[in-house]
Amino acid sequence: MEGAEEESREEARKLQIATRCARVALLLSSLKSTMTRGFEAAVKFVFSVVN
Repeated sequence: MEGAEEESREEARKLQIATRCARVALLLSSLKSTMTRGFEAAVKFVFSVVN
């Protein structure tokens, strides 16, 4: 019985780690998109001032 409980805990831990990794990936993707949009807006602004 202890072996089954151990396996269950291990699976729960793996699922928790996978969930955390997925959340981090989504947050990093969102941050990257936000930074890219900000950079593109800054470039457009600079070119509008120059022209």
